[in-house]
Amino acid sequence: LKKLKDEGLLSGFEVRNLVVPNPVLPSFYCMPKTHKEGNKVRPVVANVNTPISKICDYLVKKFRTLKRPYSMSVKNSFETAERLAKETLTNEEVVVSFDVEALYPSVPVEEAYVLFSEWIDEQDISDVDAKLLVRLMRIVLDQRWLDYDGKVYRQKEGLFIGNAVSPILAEIFMGNIESKIKTSDWLPR
Repeated sequence: LKKLKDEGLLSGFEVRNLVVPNPVLPSFYCMPKTHKEGNKVRPVVANVNTPISKICDYLVKKFRTLKRPYSMSVKNSFETAERLAKETLTNEEVVVSFDVEALYPSVPVEEAYVLFSEWIDEQDISDVDAKLLVRLMRIVLDQRWLDYDGKVYRQKEGLFIGNAVSPILAEIFMGNIESKIKTSDWLPR
């Protein structure tokens, strides 16, 4: 952050607001998937009071002011029902939906970062703001350390479930795939 301040991308006040006093390592735990068969769990990395938690909050706040990335996804069954209510289906048509198993851990971090940078370039923001957002995201994605059972590990692949920026990165990544599928005429109406 000091380097970003020296480059004029952040003020001293902003740097102080992005630094977590007495930070802790992100901690790993599992949440049971009670709605799934076979005792499946969801791996979660708690990002509360970590060195990057305030940076993540800052980024998420900024993202809310930007144009959403392309996406064919739905948030839940209510949004699905709302969209389907607007459609008229013929007797020959069927509705199909797809779900990605373990989405966040399956997103390739470096590819998501490149797509994120491209998405930021498409935004109607200053070059300075764009550079700042991209550089802050790099800081966040480079922090891949976590604590589990008193030992320190580094997650090698995928996004953390529990990191505030993972949803937007996953949305950008999936939107890129969906856009390619849509323009290739693989999808019916």
